Amino acid sequence: MNIKALLKTLTLEEKAGQLTQLPPFFFHPDALKEVAGPIQRLQLSEDDIFVAGSVLGVGSPEEMMTIQSKYLEKSRHKIPLMFMADIIHGYKTIFPIPLALAGSFSPDNFYQMARASAIEATSSGIHVTFAPMADLTKDPRWGRVMESYGEDPYLAYQYAFAATKGYQGASLKNVTSLAATAKHFAAYGAALAGRDYAQAHVSLHDFYQQYDAGYRGAIDAGAKLTMTAFNVFEGIPATINKSLIKGVLRKRLGFKGVVISDYDSIIESVVHRVSKDDQDAVRQALLASVDIEMASGAYIKHIPTLVRTGLIDEGVLDKAVFRVLKLKRDLGLFKNPFKGANISKEKSVPLSTRQKTIAKRLADESIVLLKNDQNILPLSNQKVALLGKMSQTGALLGPWSWHGRRDITASVQSRFPRSKLIASSSIEDVDKWDKATLNEVKSSEVIVVVSGEDEHESGEARSKAHPILDGQTVAFIRQLQQFNIPIVLVLTAGRPLVLTSIINQVNSIVYAYFLGTETAASIVDTLFGINNPSAKLTMSFPRHVGQIPLSYNYLNTGRPFANQKPSYTSHYIDESNKPLFPFGHGLSYSHFSYTDMQDVSTSEQLAVQVTVTNDSDRAGFAITPLYMQALLAPVALPNRQLVAINKTWLVAQEKRIVTIKLDWQWLSYIDENYRRTRLKGKIALTLSLDDEGPTLTKELS
Repeated sequence: MNIKALLKTLTLEEKAGQLTQLPPFFFHPDALKEVAGPIQRLQLSEDDIFVAGSVLGVGSPEEMMTIQSKYLEKSRHKIPLMFMADIIHGYKTIFPIPLALAGSFSPDNFYQMARASAIEATSSGIHVTFAPMADLTKDPRWGRVMESYGEDPYLAYQYAFAATKGYQGASLKNVTSLAATAKHFAAYGAALAGRDYAQAHVSLHDFYQQYDAGYRGAIDAGAKLTMTAFNVFEGIPATINKSLIKGVLRKRLGFKGVVISDYDSIIESVVHRVSKDDQDAVRQALLASVDIEMASGAYIKHIPTLVRTGLIDEGVLDKAVFRVLKLKRDLGLFKNPFKGANISKEKSVPLSTRQKTIAKRLADESIVLLKNDQNILPLSNQKVALLGKMSQTGALLGPWSWHGRRDITASVQSRFPRSKLIASSSIEDVDKWDKATLNEVKSSEVIVVVSGEDEHESGEARSKAHPILDGQTVAFIRQLQQFNIPIVLVLTAGRPLVLTSIINQVNSIVYAYFLGTETAASIVDTLFGINNPSAKLTMSFPRHVGQIPLSYNYLNTGRPFANQKPSYTSHYIDESNKPLFPFGHGLSYSHFSYTDMQDVSTSEQLAVQVTVTNDSDRAGFAITPLYMQALLAPVALPNRQLVAINKTWLVAQEKRIVTIKLDWQWLSYIDENYRRTRLKGKIALTLSLDDEGPTLTKELS
C-alpha cells in the first residue's frame, strides 16, 4: 500500500476521520454500551461516523466482522478500521494484575502474560492494546497502582520492555500480534495526593531520573503507540503539551509512532482553562502531534475548519494521518481488514488448558507471604475454619478484566480440600453466626480468613484517602482472637494496604492481590505448601497513611535519622520512618543464604557473582536483587537503587554461583542540564536494603 499516494486522495474530512476513534455502538447499535463523558451529546452524522479511523472496544469476533463489513461497504477508500481495547492482564483468561505480577521479579513472566493475552484478544479481532501501563508510582492511595509495576524504575523499564515484546510478538503482521501502547505519558502515577487525574507532583529532574523509565522501556522495545495522560505536567495538560510530546517523547525518547489521547482528555483541557473551547483544544493537541483522539469526536468536528481557516497547516494534519495509515499497514490491515478475528478460535483458546496453566504458574509466582510466625504455614493435616467475605466469591479477577467470567471463576472455598474443612462462613461478624457455625469454628485448629478489598475498590477513579483494611474486617479479626486459635489472613487487594491495625493479631499474612482466573487455586496451593511463595513487594507498605508517598529509593537528608534519641533529624515524632513492610519483602517456605560476592566485570560487561544456597529441605525460587549506592555523585541520588535482579530455582540444599550482569544505564544520573550521564567514582553494591549480607565496593571509571 502506497500511503503517500493514498493520503493525497483524502479530503479534509476523511483525514480528520482517520484521527478519530469512536465506540462500537456508533457503527453497530446492538454493541455493548459503556460510554462516559460528552460522547453522549455528540450527534455525529453518518458521514462523520463512516470516515472514522478506529474503534474503541469490541465484544467478539462476530461484532468486529459486522462493524468492519458495514464500514467498508460505506467507505469511499475502503481504509479499514483499527480495533483497540484495554487488554491489561488478560482477555478471557485473566492473569495477575500487573502490580502482583511485578512481585515475581521476572520480566519473562510479563512477556508470557502479554503473549498469552495477545493470542486470545486477537482472535476477537482486536489490533491494539492500551498496555503496558508504564507509570511509576509511590502512592497506594492512587487506585491505578494495581495496573502499575510499583515504585522502582529498573523494574518499570524491564517489565514494560518485556510486555511490549510479548504483545507485539515477532512481527506485527502476525495474526496473534497486538500493537502495544505505552501509557500514560507522562507521570500519571505521580498524581497529587494520589487523586486520579490530578496534576503530576514531580520535578523534571525526578521525572528523568526515575519516572520516565517505564516509557523508555516500552519505546526501546518498539511500542507502536503512546497514550497521553489526563494530568497537568509542568503547568500544561499533558494531552496538549507540545514541549512534552514533541520535545520529550518524540525528540528526547525517539518515539516515532502514533500518539493517542486518553478518553476525552483533549477537550478536558477546556475544563483546565487552558483551551478556549473544543476547537482550540483540538488545535493545541494536533500541534502537539497527538494523532488520534479517543471518544469525544472533536477532531472530526473541528480539524477541517482549523485547516480551512489557516489555524492549522495541512502539512501538520498530513503527518498525523500518515502515522495512522502506516500503523494500519504495519498491522497488515490493508491486506486483511478482518485480521485475527476467528470465531472458532475465540471460543477454544481462552480458558483452554494451556492458557490456564500459564495463568496458574504466574499466579503462583505472584502471591506474597508477608508474615509467618511460628511457621503456621504451610498447613498440613489441621482442621481448618475458612472464613471471610472473599472466601466464597469468584470475583477475584481484578479491575480491567472486562471479558473475565466471575460466574465461572472458582472461589477459595470451592478449591479447598473437603477433608480439611471443618467450618466456613463469609459473614465477618461472630455475633451473626448461628450456633452450629460458632461451635465448628471453635473446634478448628487453624482459622483462615480470606478478606480485603473487592474488585471495585481499585482501578481508575478509585483513589482512597485511607488505603486501610476495612474496619469491619479488623473488628472481625479481633473477635476471632477470643478463640485462641492461630489465624492466617489472606488478603485480596489492588494496592498496598496499611495493615498496622492487625499485624499483631494474626499469625500469618498471605497477600494475594487479584491473581486472575487461577486466584483460588493459587491461594489454596500456597496455604498447603504445594506452591512455595517467592514473590516480593514492589511497593512499600506504610505503617500509617501519613507516611504516604513512601518508597525505598528516597534521597537522604542532611540530617538523617538513625534511631538516635529525638533530635533535630528527619523523623516523625509520632511514628517510625520505616514502612511496615519494605520494598523487596516477601517470605518463602525455603531459606536462602548469600555469600562470596565478587566483582567479575570485564572490559565489555559489568558483573558480579554471588553464591546462593538453599539451606532448607524445600525447593524454591531464590530472588537476588542487586542495589547500588553512589558514594559520591554530582547530584543527590537515592539512598539505594535497584540495578539488577536474578531469579534462580534451587532444589533442597542446592548451592549455586549466579552471575548478575549490570547495564550502564542504571549506573547513571541526570545532571543539572537534564542529560543522562554515567557515574564515576566509587559505588557500593548490596543485596539488601538494610546492609545485611555481602557488600561490594567498586570503582567506576
